Amino acid sequence: MQRQTVTTELLGKTVVSQCAFENRDGSPLSLNVDYLGKRRDKANPFPGPFETVRAGRLEIKVWPVEAPPNRNR
Repeated sequence: MQRQTVTTELLGKTVVSQCAFENRDGSPLSLNVDYLGKRRDKANPFPGPFETVRAGRLEIKVWPVEAPPNRNR
């Protein structure tokens, strides 16, 4: 299945306000990098937050998990 980069044009307008999806500065939106900052494949971007291109199990550390502070001290 061929996919395309998600952009302001592709998304269209919001249902309630009829405003276009855009960046905070008002510029057109283009989701051309993934959650980790990796460039998406222009010809066929992988769906989801990560530009994953291999099969099988994939583990991604999104943030460090630290033990909560000991409140009994």
